[in-house]
Formats: sequence, C-alpha cells, structure tokens
Amino acid sequence: MNDQKYYFLKAIEQALYLDRENSHIEFIEYIDDQMAGDEIIIVSLKNGPDKKILATGNSNGQNLKEVVKAVYGDI
Repeated sequence: MNDQKYYFLKAIEQALYLDRENSHIEFIEYIDDQMAGDEIIIVSLKNGPDKKILATGNSNGQNLKEVVKAVYGDI
C-alpha cells in the first residue's frame, strides 16, 4: 500500500466531511491491488452510486481533482 496516497485521501475525506451540506460523502476508500497492479479509489456518496477512480500512477494532486469531480461534478 502506498501510505502517502492513503493518508492524503483520508485527509481529503475529512475535509469533505466538513462540507456535509454539499458533499454527501459516506467514505473514501483506497485500494492498492498489487496482484493486478492497480490503485483504485472508491468514493461512496449517500445520494448516489459509488464512484470508482482508477488511480494507478496518479499524483496526489490528480487524485484530489478526480475525487472533487466525483463528489461535486465538473466545477
């Protein structure tokens, strides 16, 4: 597991909890599937289906953009 990505995503999750009125987030999960060589981010929202992001090779900045897009849409 990439600890840096995991902790970065947990910090994003905590920030989104503070915006409960707009984000409707349940949780963010980071999966490092070493067998498949993939990194997956799952964004679970209260009012919709889970959104999966293929994060293999992404920087933390790119992951932040993808999570914001999954939560808020194109802004």
